[in-house]
Parts: sequence; structure tokens; C-alpha cells
Amino acid sequence: MEYVARLNAIEQEINELKSRIAALQAQLQKSQISKVSLEQIELVLGNFLNTFSSITREQRKRLLQLLIHQITIGEDCKIESI
Repeated sequence: MEYVARLNAIEQEINELKSRIAALQAQLQKSQISKVSLEQIELVLGNFLNTFSSITREQRKRLLQLLIHQITIGEDCKIESI
């Protein structure tokens, strides 16, 4: 009797996990990244300087923080990596 109850509980857990997997797969398909063309990149970067110069100092600071994760400076005060 105890084995039957445990088997039922395991089967229920398997079904719940299968349901979660299906939901996650559906979510993953929705969030697939589309390819960006070279022309789109050139357009965005071409407008970057105009946009960058028109935003506030605080906005520039935040934007740079989002773009640059870490800067490593060596003993000779030269940037080693960004």
C-alpha cells in the first residue's frame, strides 16, 4: 500500500515537472533573439554620438556603467582590459 501511494506521488511529480518543462520551452521560444543586421548596427551606432551628447550627465554615466562591466588598470596606469 505504501508503495502505491509513493508511486502515485512520483507520477504526479513527473506530470508537474513535464508541465513546467513545457511552459519553460514555450517561454524560451518567445524570447528567442532575432539576428541584427549590419545595417541596423551601423544606424544605431551612427546615431549614438548625437544621442549621447544630448542626454544628461547622469544618463551618460548610467549608460556607460551598463556598457562597461569592468576596467582593469595595470601598475603602469595603462588599461589592461575592459
